[in-house]
Amino acid sequence: MPDSGTIKNIISLRDYYKDLHFGIAAGKLSLSAAHLEECTVYNAFDALEIRLEQLEALSAPERKKYLSKFKICHCGNLLAPALTTLITGAGRMIQKEFTETCSQLFEKLGDIQYASLDFSLSQVLGDPESEAVLRKLLHGLHPALVRTGKTLLLSYSLPLNGSENSRRLTAFLRNLMIPDIKLRLEIHPHDLKPDFNPEELAGTLRLETRSVLFCYNADAGNHLLRAHVAPWLRYFALTGFKGPFLLSPFSRENSLCPVECAGYAKLAEDFKK
Repeated sequence: MPDSGTIKNIISLRDYYKDLHFGIAAGKLSLSAAHLEECTVYNAFDALEIRLEQLEALSAPERKKYLSKFKICHCGNLLAPALTTLITGAGRMIQKEFTETCSQLFEKLGDIQYASLDFSLSQVLGDPESEAVLRKLLHGLHPALVRTGKTLLLSYSLPLNGSENSRRLTAFLRNLMIPDIKLRLEIHPHDLKPDFNPEELAGTLRLETRSVLFCYNADAGNHLLRAHVAPWLRYFALTGFKGPFLLSPFSRENSLCPVECAGYAKLAEDFKK
């Protein structure tokens, strides 16, 4: 079936594509100010993920420009993964300081509603003790999320974690019962089989997802193609999720990012036609 057809007579994909939000995960890539400017010039991009320190490094006029240019702006990796992936094994005082620090950072985000943290869920899920610690940490963050009006996105990778962990994650989120905690889904398309099925890989995670990243190694000669993206757009069409769908191409010193962004912008334009 053409990827711009109709899904089970529910939605016209052509109409759905027109309203999607595409952009770049500048936060995950740690783009410099120069690269940020070069990679976000495309009219097809109306979404941006940026780290708080990247945003604070901009001048006031530059910050205003970026926040006004993009319809959707997320904060990527509110704290470094090197810290957050270890926090479930840390002592109580360190975990308390972690909660207080995150609460302060939520305040600093201003109008940015969404922020992500990477707790290495693949290592946590299935370990009752680690799950219990993470559950306690997230409940500790809940009051700050409510007070500041923020939504916390937990980073989760596919297909590296497998379908079984996807089911575990769904159960974990449902048992958590915190509406202000959702997912930042990191998809590695070049690790998938050509005939991959998003439903088999992700199950019902589309109900919890608020950001999608397409991650790949550009230095290895990989490029993001329509065949990598379209199945996921069809998968999310059933819930009406419109993005952001963000590009995250790894390359040393981000040297290939401008080229990859140009290709993704063209792809986004083609979807929106």
